[in-house]
Amino acid sequence: MTAAAPATIPASHRQPAWKLLNASNQLSASNWTAARETAGLMWEPTVSRILKSDADGMPVLEGMDDDGRPVYAYEEGHKRITRGPGGDKLGIVGESYGVISHAAIGALVDPLLDVPGTSFEHLVELEGGRRVFALIRVGEERQLGADFSPTVPLLAMQTSHDGTGALRLWGTCTRLVCTNQASASEVTARSKGLSATIRHTNRWEFNAQRVSALVEMARSQFDMIASVSAELSDIKITSREREAYVRAMFPMPPVGERTDRAIRAVEKNRLSLQELLESETNEPIAHTALGLAQAAVEWADWQRRYDSLDSLLHRNVIRPQLVKVKAWKLARNVRSLELAA
Repeated sequence: MTAAAPATIPASHRQPAWKLLNASNQLSASNWTAARETAGLMWEPTVSRILKSDADGMPVLEGMDDDGRPVYAYEEGHKRITRGPGGDKLGIVGESYGVISHAAIGALVDPLLDVPGTSFEHLVELEGGRRVFALIRVGEERQLGADFSPTVPLLAMQTSHDGTGALRLWGTCTRLVCTNQASASEVTARSKGLSATIRHTNRWEFNAQRVSALVEMARSQFDMIASVSAELSDIKITSREREAYVRAMFPMPPVGERTDRAIRAVEKNRLSLQELLESETNEPIAHTALGLAQAAVEWADWQRRYDSLDSLLHRNVIRPQLVKVKAWKLARNVRSLELAA
């Protein structure tokens, strides 16, 4: 389906992207099993062999067994992952691929919930079960800089059952009033050393001693975001600098590539960002560099079109966004001569 985030809905009425996919409140879930039951994830990814087919698409018969039953040939080097025994196909993977079951994920997640200050936030399946996404709160709500909107630190987890990605954990946070999503990699324009990865191999394992380290990783990333936010709160901006920021976020195409459609798109985006800069959720920080960054992140999360709710969640939380990196970088350099000229 195709949808657009309705600009007329006040930001304070918006829900996080993951709750649009599953409206159930899982904050009361005390463990992984309870969250699985609420999210409908009691099935397990199941491995099966793939029948070899001939040129006509028919199974290749190898012979008959001692009881007179046909024996068919199977593909070598690949196997099928399904949504439970005989369920929908999730993917075709190599022989070395190791399935990380939902029960095994629970053995990782439940110890995280034993760390003081943590609680379960949400669990949802994406793309028919090909991916699973979870969030765990790792601390209390905090105020970042001069921003009145509380922000909560989170540890995010995603795994795939179709062979396209590893199990990954990383720190992120949510600005609750307008449900903006930010991660340390976006705020600092860095991408390395900010996540933990477990690859799907036949010998995959997770050292339980790393559990507390994962929570501390997410908390330290939140501290990094808080530090940058405080820095940007101290940068007071002029009207000219704000206008320069909007133009830098959405520059016009080169003269030779300017079409009426392209010009209208840039003007529309500039107007949307201007409106967010002047909105109620941005009022306390409207004249700071933090206000510039937060408004641009809100635009990235909610004013851009999206193809499906799955893609909205991927864009808002799971995948780093270059536009958010740009938003924070420009805000930190808003006083540069090039930008404010």
